[in-house]
Amino acid sequence: MKKLSLLDAETGEIINAPVYLHSPRHFSVYGNRWLQMSQDPLLLIAKDRELWGLTRAVLDYLCGRLDFENWVSVPQKEIVDYLGVNKSDISKAISKLVAKGILIKGPTVGRSSSYRLNPAYGWKGDNKKAHEYQLELIKGGRE
Repeated sequence: MKKLSLLDAETGEIINAPVYLHSPRHFSVYGNRWLQMSQDPLLLIAKDRELWGLTRAVLDYLCGRLDFENWVSVPQKEIVDYLGVNKSDISKAISKLVAKGILIKGPTVGRSSSYRLNPAYGWKGDNKKAHEYQLELIKGGRE
């Protein structure tokens, strides 16, 4: 709330009145980084014993680093350092997530592989693009 002086153009009177100025920037309780998740696939992940433990930790880490339109490109060394495990274990976990269709392999970025979180599990970005990408996957456009 801000107090401004207004001038009545007809009378020339100066009016002191509190004025609410709407900020164009929207503040979220989630901060600047958030993504939407689909609950049914999360329940499937929770029940899948092959995804328990380190594989789930890798998925959670990658979701935490997810960029717009579900892209994520993180050097495996970064995940190794963050989780404190062996690189071969990270490779196995990522391979398992790809085999189960949770992650979709993308192009190599520098020396790191990139992946996309399957939009059936969650989405970060514009909802219209999420729908377009889901249709593309259904039609077999990406693997």
